[in-house]
Amino acid sequence: MLQHAGIALDSVTTADALLVTSELVTNAIRHGGGLIAFCAEITGEALRVCVSDGARTLPRPGRLPRSSPVGSAGRSSSDSRHTSTSAATPAVRRS
Repeated sequence: MLQHAGIALDSVTTADALLVTSELVTNAIRHGGGLIAFCAEITGEALRVCVSDGARTLPRPGRLPRSSPVGSAGRSSSDSRHTSTSAATPAVRRS
């Protein structure tokens, strides 16, 4: 899809898109009851990635334990685990 849109497969943009997609799918599988649906589309200058999981409730904002550094196990300070539907739109840069 990215190559078809003129994005080089060895570009930073492609690496970012793969990382975001991997994190969303991993969170759905590990924390949300499994992957239910996935979509990806390029609209204008953005890539939209949607992941739906099997969770029956919306995520509750949480805090990381003190012993868990930011970024460990794919988590950030906003902790987006248990997300029913997530979307990420990194800018599409032609490289």
